[in-house]
Amino acid sequence: MLSSRAEAAMTAADRAIQRFLRTGAAVSLVLPRSY
Repeated sequence: MLSSRAEAAMTAADRAIQRFLRTGAAVSLVLPRSY
């Protein structure tokens, strides 16, 4: 069983997605103000 690897991959993907969404939201909020 590869439950440990699957869980690690899921957690890593979740963290990457959360970071991407946060950075995207920050950029979307900052760019309109700068321009």
